[in-house]
Amino acid sequence: MSIPSSIFVCVSPESRDNSARMLVAKGRYYSNGFKNGQTIKNENAVDMKITSYSNGLVFLECRMFLSMDHETVNGIVHFVDGALPETGRYPTVLSRLMAEPDLSQFTQALPQDLRAELDKKDSYKWFTVFAPTNDAWSAMANSLPSGKVTSELARQLVIDKLICSGAITQKSSPVGPTKAYNFLQLTVTRDGKPALIDDCSKEVPFSRKDLMSGTGVVHVIDKPVNYLVAMDLSETLGCLSRDTQLGLARAARELNSCQGISKSKANVILLPDENAFEWLLSNKDNYGESQRMEQDNTYKCNVYAYHMLTPTVLGVGYSNQRSFGQEQRFQTDYRAPNGANTFVSSIFVRERDGNRLNFNSAVAKTKKPIKFRDGQIYPVQRLNFPPETTMVQLMKDEGNMKEIVTKIESTGIQQEFDQMNGKVLFLAPIDSGWRTRDLENAYSEVQTRKLLLLHTIPHTLFGGENGFLQPSTVFTVNSMLPDRGGGNIELIIKRQPDGNTFIGHSELPEAFWAMVLKWNKVGTDGVVWIIDWPIKCPDTIC
Repeated sequence: MSIPSSIFVCVSPESRDNSARMLVAKGRYYSNGFKNGQTIKNENAVDMKITSYSNGLVFLECRMFLSMDHETVNGIVHFVDGALPETGRYPTVLSRLMAEPDLSQFTQALPQDLRAELDKKDSYKWFTVFAPTNDAWSAMANSLPSGKVTSELARQLVIDKLICSGAITQKSSPVGPTKAYNFLQLTVTRDGKPALIDDCSKEVPFSRKDLMSGTGVVHVIDKPVNYLVAMDLSETLGCLSRDTQLGLARAARELNSCQGISKSKANVILLPDENAFEWLLSNKDNYGESQRMEQDNTYKCNVYAYHMLTPTVLGVGYSNQRSFGQEQRFQTDYRAPNGANTFVSSIFVRERDGNRLNFNSAVAKTKKPIKFRDGQIYPVQRLNFPPETTMVQLMKDEGNMKEIVTKIESTGIQQEFDQMNGKVLFLAPIDSGWRTRDLENAYSEVQTRKLLLLHTIPHTLFGGENGFLQPSTVFTVNSMLPDRGGGNIELIIKRQPDGNTFIGHSELPEAFWAMVLKWNKVGTDGVVWIIDWPIKCPDTIC
């Protein structure tokens, strides 16, 4: 009794290159049973790879099925659009690369761990490698500064997925991740060639395609590919100014036009995306800042400088971390009019779908940054506005906070603020809140100082729409006021379901807690929240 077979017929002039044994597999394989990642062993004992894609196309060894499931007496016939490659000659992707002399420089640049992975014959993964020719790779490698290794550049061109050139029918959504943990985009050029889209939105066509191996495919490119990991900040911004996918073109263009960019040592850049500019224009509270950015180029560049950050803790960098620690501090490139350094902090906000990363009130679009040669870029959906005056001056400008200003100046607590390098949240009561507080108004200078320490939190916490505290949540934090147990009085911040926020402590009934009236008044020396009245100090302390 004969064994049914599946026959894969090539409908192209190349078919004469295929031996019959390459085209035949024992057993009936129907198309409705084809699954992405499936293999079918042919008569030469070579595992032929099935891949399918979201556009409905199905491939065998990157040869597209044209017509399937033709029944015969002793088997089933499928038609594909080209000769099947001699996959058996190249058991691994690395062996396929090494068989091409014109790819030798790129192949040699692959890091050892990746070379080993690409040379595993029994790999459970399939790979796609976009391999530059020697001339193209030489141009890419020469773009790196002296001392920078090319291995990280090579990682950008390898992904753990088999992508056939024929499956690329239009501009793709991001594909990956690559071995450098970024994503690629693929497209078809106007003349129908599959192409890679580089970080500068340039199309790089495949010069040769679908070089198959037992563990994946190689597509050859003969033009250099622009990658941000090889660029300094100015070059990166120039590249992103042509961006059509990330919504960063405007900010990249404006930041790159500011003087001093090339001299900056900042390695964490917050770059506003289109959502940030929409927020800037649509929020009436931002009208003044929006107008200033439109009319005053110096102010606009100060805003961008306030988004150029350097970690304050030595040894804490971006390269060996996936993200930053809770409340990590950064010094910005912006200097206040009084010459003071300014700072922002990274804070993770817990939400239903995971943690959100904030830099003060600038909300990061993702926790995965865009890496360039000397640092990383976080697209943000809100802007931070640079402080121009101290916290006390902000209170004076409010007009209804004379009492708290007087108490700050009379107690000398400003010296405490100055020593904290901007790591201050001060809870400032309005004047009307003091009118019925005979006890606090009668305090001595020492008692008043203690009261103000109760209103001082050694963290730059941001509240409100994009703050750290969500509705229906409670947060506890130490104040600067020492308790009798060697610690500090703990304040409780409770945000109600309606968004109103109240602050008190365990010794104070909630009916007497202070309510937040305004959030996030940013000064050069700290952040102010305006509250409706003073928080009562524990009797045993004040």
